Amino acid sequence: MKAKLSRLIKTNEPKQTTVTPDDVEQAKWRERGGEILTFEQEWCVRLKQIYRLDETYHDYTFGAAKASLATATHPFFQVDVPSEQVLFMDTETTGLRGSGTSIFLIGFARFQDDHLEMIQYVLPHPAFETAFYYHFLNDIGDEVRFVTYNGKSFDWPQIKTRHTFVRSKVKALPAVGHVDLLHASRRLLKPTLESVSLKAVEAHFGHARTDDMPGFLAPMHYFQYVKEREPDIIQPVIEHHHADCLSLVSLYKRLCHLVEADETPFGEERAHWLNDLGNAEAALQEYERLERPTKRA
Repeated sequence: MKAKLSRLIKTNEPKQTTVTPDDVEQAKWRERGGEILTFEQEWCVRLKQIYRLDETYHDYTFGAAKASLATATHPFFQVDVPSEQVLFMDTETTGLRGSGTSIFLIGFARFQDDHLEMIQYVLPHPAFETAFYYHFLNDIGDEVRFVTYNGKSFDWPQIKTRHTFVRSKVKALPAVGHVDLLHASRRLLKPTLESVSLKAVEAHFGHARTDDMPGFLAPMHYFQYVKEREPDIIQPVIEHHHADCLSLVSLYKRLCHLVEADETPFGEERAHWLNDLGNAEAALQEYERLERPTKRA
């Protein structure tokens, strides 16, 4: 009888819950407004911020950039999908090349009806790539157009490489198209600038970053974050990446304007560009408008 009573008392005692390191880390992310997204035994973090369309970033409102997506006349800048399927996308990686290079931060700015949403996905541990890509791919849909800065040659190939390791558990990659603004910057600004990096182009247009973390330090911050499980360590990388994505929105609008405006110093380059794109008729019209064409024109 005594043993039976002892078992009953133990049964009624409240069970002690064990707080795991994952629980502690996830709580820190939630304090920062992050969402914890799970898949099987893995998890990742999603950060989201909303901007009004009348907010200005680097001289242009987000609404003006959204309008350019629908009205762009230059073939390079035209997109053939609704604006909500256009992603101003960037990644942060542990290196520059090779199968061992992983993406630990991926995000994009995307227009909705009355706002711009900025979404970032954080990989909390290198072993959680399945959850990371599962939620990223589910969120972006089956057909998108990326606006990037060197993303056609770097970011998207890196995503495709890492997808091969998780494709048995996540959905297939979407149908994509690219507007790579690095190509446009080279076309228009390379004769003027020593470097056409995104930071250099921003500075050229009067928006130099003064307190931004250098991009080459991002992997070091990430590895330290994984070791210590402290989101504060990776926060400068998140802010740097956030600024990169918003810069793509503004730069898309600015480069569209430089190429399409009636009074533009790039009229001849616009004509060469159209010719290189195979639009001979439009190129000829541009050449005929030049008041002082060069020998090349």
